[in-house]
Amino acid sequence: MIRLGAKTKMLLWLVGLAAIVLLARQVGWGEIWETLQLLTPGHIVLLAALQIVTLSLSAIQLWYVLRCGGIKLPFGRVLSIYMTGSLMESLTPSVKVGGEALKIHLLRRSAPGKDERLVGAFVTYKLLANIPLAVLIPLALCAFRPDLLLRLLPYTLGVGLGAVLLFKGLAILRRRPDAPWAGNKRLGAIGRFLRRSATHARYTVNRRQMGLMLLAGSVVWLLYPVKLAIVAAALGIDLSPLLFAGALIVSYVVSMLPLAPGGLGSFEGTFVLLLAQAGVPTPQALAAVLALRLFTYWFPMLPGAGFALYTLGVRREPAPRPQPTTHDVTAS
Repeated sequence: MIRLGAKTKMLLWLVGLAAIVLLARQVGWGEIWETLQLLTPGHIVLLAALQIVTLSLSAIQLWYVLRCGGIKLPFGRVLSIYMTGSLMESLTPSVKVGGEALKIHLLRRSAPGKDERLVGAFVTYKLLANIPLAVLIPLALCAFRPDLLLRLLPYTLGVGLGAVLLFKGLAILRRRPDAPWAGNKRLGAIGRFLRRSATHARYTVNRRQMGLMLLAGSVVWLLYPVKLAIVAAALGIDLSPLLFAGALIVSYVVSMLPLAPGGLGSFEGTFVLLLAQAGVPTPQALAAVLALRLFTYWFPMLPGAGFALYTLGVRREPAPRPQPTTHDVTAS
């Protein structure tokens, strides 16, 4: 079954790549290449540098939350784990589940015996890192349809209510040792693990640390429109920055659907369609998204593969030996 899964993922990846090639062929390779040549070496260096900052800042978020949760790992180790998981996300159509599962597995291998604390910190990290995206999604949709503002008001209220219920649920799990699953040993063990992890997630960060995480997450997400703005300026595309940012966020949300690894094909197709509706010529729109994805999707794969080879080759650290007590020393 594992081999079949690997073949399926590779097939889906090839299907996504083939969709991009067919789209480019239909638009015309000559026009696309002519537009891409407007990117200067200065633009390329700047875009690569911004992508490195984005990846580093995302890894710093994970490293910081782990430290807040009492798991002190070297930043280099956390960066390697983050890049390895990101590579898995780019190769698996699993709404980032495959990459996150691999990150947790590698973190457990680096910090044995701290599973509950680690899961709690990781849940906190994912929640705080994606709150800015949840805020940007309705704003991005409204960039194309301003009349959606009132229609999306229930969505915004629902997100806020969901966050409140999540924290309330964590508090309830923390206060209820007599859970309904207590009669079953396996379910009881899972329930205790989830309850303790929820407790760690609830108390991992204080308000100041939460504010720093939200600020860092906002910077990470806002760097993507900045990179797109640089590409658009280099290619001579005249469009409102708000519409560009909206197209980018909507395309990213569509790419999260488990259609193809890393949203390959779905991201590009959605972006070109949205820009075409906004009046951008199709060759320019396709050239812009290909240039952007060169730095945000393909470029990270190179260091990601190197980090993966290193990280997957690191042996699990042995559990610390218990220190002998005074009674044991005297008895011996």
